[in-house]
Formats: sequence, C-alpha cells, structure tokens
Amino acid sequence: MPASSTPTPADKPSVGKPVIFAAIVALLLFCVWLYRINFKTVPGPQIPEVDHDLIRSLAIKCKGDFYKLSPEEQAKVNSMENGYGVVAISRSYQRTLKSASK
Repeated sequence: MPASSTPTPADKPSVGKPVIFAAIVALLLFCVWLYRINFKTVPGPQIPEVDHDLIRSLAIKCKGDFYKLSPEEQAKVNSMENGYGVVAISRSYQRTLKSASK
C-alpha cells in the first residue's frame, strides 16, 4: 500500500499570527465603516423661525382669510409654516377672536 500523499491535520501549515491580526483589523475597520454609513448624523433642513406676532397681525389684517394677503405676505407665512399658512392664519385669527371675547 502506498503512503497517503495528503497531509494530516497536524502536518498542515497553520495561518500566521500577522495574518490573523490583519484579518481582525480589517473586520473592525469594516464594522466602523458600516456604522458611519448607516448611523452618521446628517444635518437636517433649516427650519425658519416662526414669528407669531407677525402671523397674529397678518391674521387680524386679513380677518382670517389667507387669500386676502398679498402674494409676498402669503409666501412669507407659507415659508414660516412649511406650507400651512392658510391653517396658521385661520387658527391665529380664531384664537384672537376667542381671547377678545373673554
């Protein structure tokens, strides 16, 4: 019977310590890269400051009807209220009427 040419598990060359260290470092760097891609904080959109006194004065001026305002005023209120200028003007006017009747 001829001797087997395949090495036994004890005779196989093992992976060196530098290769294992490099693999662990590469795995850690990969995990850090994945974390940064998925959980990095992204700056949000700029939220304009809402000038409640301006909205209240415009609501009184137009008596709660958003469409009586000039286009510039409409654009300003819509930009402050993220497109909900109609609602902001009508609610502000209703609050003004409610507080005046008390």
